[in-house]
Amino acid sequence: MRTLLVFLGLWMAAGRLVFAGDAGTGGIVVIDLVGVPSNIVKQVVSIVPGNLFCPVRVVQFPQTFDGDMIKAVDTLEGLLSRQDVAIIALANVPGELAFRDIVASKRHVAILNIAPLKPGKETPPEQADAVWATRVEKQITAFVSYAAGMSPCPFPLCARYMCATLAELDAKGRNACPPCQMAIEKLMHKKGTYLAPRGGMPLVFPEDK
Repeated sequence: MRTLLVFLGLWMAAGRLVFAGDAGTGGIVVIDLVGVPSNIVKQVVSIVPGNLFCPVRVVQFPQTFDGDMIKAVDTLEGLLSRQDVAIIALANVPGELAFRDIVASKRHVAILNIAPLKPGKETPPEQADAVWATRVEKQITAFVSYAAGMSPCPFPLCARYMCATLAELDAKGRNACPPCQMAIEKLMHKKGTYLAPRGGMPLVFPEDK
């Protein structure tokens, strides 16, 4: 129990760190594929870099999305630069069977439909937008890490945990657990896009010594 409390304490402390800096042109690419509210995109750009230790940039999808998922993955892959870790396209397409999420880890591409994450009537209207944005933020952290080649985390409170229900999504944290944070930092350093934490201790990599 004591070990778990220490583990959670480190995780919560890490979640308060603010990241800044410029790691060049590489990082994580976010695309509004179709119908994503501007406030969702803004939250992704402002918060997710701190969860993933690298810059996030928004790029316009070069064509009108016609619903062809295979073609969309091909187009998205073509937008990646050598320094990019992964690209994630957001779509807002209601209907359970109308649109499916995709993670193509070998191609470093993910597509997330945010429509099923929108709260229902059980959520007070004044809280709905915040709950929706937080759910999207958590899933982006998970999906980008999967697209970058990382396996899902088995810890249910880690942002990288693969959720099966909205209840699990709401219960998990907004940040990765300490072991996953370290793995993400190492990945971003390897890609040359690592942003060290402001006010915290960045990892010291063997090649930096």
